[in-house]
Amino acid sequence: MTAVRRRNVRTVTPVADTRIEEGDVLVLLGTEEDLAAAEMKLLQG
Repeated sequence: MTAVRRRNVRTVTPVADTRIEEGDVLVLLGTEEDLAAAEMKLLQG
């Protein structure tokens, strides 16, 4: 995860223990396979 936007505040390079909250917008960087795997994990909760 390279950035998070939460309540119109952007955090670039979030720390490792950043918790994802409902409504967050995530910016991800990776290969097509890595992004697909990340999407599956996020959708599963």
